[in-house]
Amino acid sequence: MVGAVRAREEFWDAVRGVLDPEVPVLSVVDLGIVRDVREEGDTVVVDVTPTYSGCPAMRVIEDDITAALKEAGAASVRVNTVFHPVWTTDWISGTRENDCAPTASPRRRERHQSRRN
Repeated sequence: MVGAVRAREEFWDAVRGVLDPEVPVLSVVDLGIVRDVREEGDTVVVDVTPTYSGCPAMRVIEDDITAALKEAGAASVRVNTVFHPVWTTDWISGTRENDCAPTASPRRRERHQSRRN
């Protein structure tokens, strides 16, 4: 069980490193669109709620999440688009108690800072 928890956290960390292509100062986790990251067999499944139903950045976000998770060791990745409940700005980190994802780790913040330098 400890291995499964460690793997789940590593996958969350990988997704935390994916920046929103339209607002690149926020990760997709900080933006609040990532609802869940879990393993189903050999597949890492990520549930994402777009900021609106026609969001043109979703394909790029899905590709970036998939690439980050494969780099983190995922054999297979599936990104599900979840439309209900609809996304709200209340889901942006710092604007509500985030019950959908663990808070950003110091390692994630360090990686983000190193990318900016």
